[in-house]
Amino acid sequence: MKKFISVLLSVVFIVSGTVAGFTPAAAQGNKIDASNDINGFIDGITELAREYDKDKNFVVPENDETAQIQTFSAGNATDETTDNDTSEYTLQDFQTARLIVRANGKFNKNGALEDISGFENFHILQYENSEKAMAAYEQLQSEKNITELTPDEVCTYCGYEGTPENPDIISKDEFLNDRSRDRTQSKRLQDYLAKSDISMKEIVVGVVDTGIDYNHEIFEGRVKRTYFNATSSGNADDEMDSEMFYHGTTVSSIIINNSPKNVKVAVYKVSNNNDDLTVTTICAGLLEAIEKQSDIINISLASSSDSSMITECILKAYSKNIPVFAPVGNYGMLDSYLMPANIPECIAVSATDFNNTTTFINSLTPNSDISAPGEDIATAIPGNRYARFSGTSYSSPYAAALGAILKS
Repeated sequence: MKKFISVLLSVVFIVSGTVAGFTPAAAQGNKIDASNDINGFIDGITELAREYDKDKNFVVPENDETAQIQTFSAGNATDETTDNDTSEYTLQDFQTARLIVRANGKFNKNGALEDISGFENFHILQYENSEKAMAAYEQLQSEKNITELTPDEVCTYCGYEGTPENPDIISKDEFLNDRSRDRTQSKRLQDYLAKSDISMKEIVVGVVDTGIDYNHEIFEGRVKRTYFNATSSGNADDEMDSEMFYHGTTVSSIIINNSPKNVKVAVYKVSNNNDDLTVTTICAGLLEAIEKQSDIINISLASSSDSSMITECILKAYSKNIPVFAPVGNYGMLDSYLMPANIPECIAVSATDFNNTTTFINSLTPNSDISAPGEDIATAIPGNRYARFSGTSYSSPYAAALGAILKS
């Protein structure tokens, strides 16, 4: 499916150039109740975020390889790696006070407040604070049934080469007739489909992001409400976007602006801003999008974590023929192997500039399946307003929109 979609998307772009069970095994009090299945796993993660993250201010790791958390893999351990030296880690690496554990049998939870399980032998262990999480990490390395162990890392979005606090406001007409629509030929394609009276089935693009301003005029009749919120902010059953960050609204608006009315967006809120996004909430959003039968998934974010949990979520989507589009990242000349874009079963999207050539924004990566506009992109923002931003975050939904048309 990935190669098929990639080839078709490449054809479209060439033409444009020519004309994520929850087992509540709480060691110190069981506060969350859910069944041992994937839906319980999703619910458990969302409840952990709401209960334990609400008063925390996470710090996004620096964009360099020395700041990336390395996974301890007991399954591949050698004499040299079994006795891991954890001096490379700081308390910031454990700021969520959560560990992601993969195990093929029982193991000592080392004082975890909560144990969420139910997906591919993963356990999410919640601890009282960073110190206890770091101490548990050191102890868990000796557990024989553990095959993978990593902190629950704070991640980042691949957008906003600009300032959302002071956006470059544009008119609605400028948004609807953005030059990038000529570059991708999305408007020409939509006009052709409408004129030809071609019957197209409804396609739902699942957007794993900060939420969506579903009251914005541009989304009228184009939003499938999810009522999914895996963050500690807002109402538990409301995916309304952040008024200050609104990344999900911008990404969703590109999909809507570049696809016909049969294409809808369903947004899964996994963060409220750029400093409360974690591996576990990413996976909760991905799994919810998969379980709710999205036809396409766009996830404009990046993780440098070595946890295989994101990979397993992408593999689950792949097994269900759900193409997942993700950006390569905005780290420029920094050599970055970011997830999920660099997972082979994910469609990796890089950005192009005004001249339809690669832009300095793109992270250096061994994998890039397709490129799309990513410089000075017209988007919708909350309050029925429109603005321009740059970033690979915006390249990905262009590709996802055309993928949705092809899947129609």
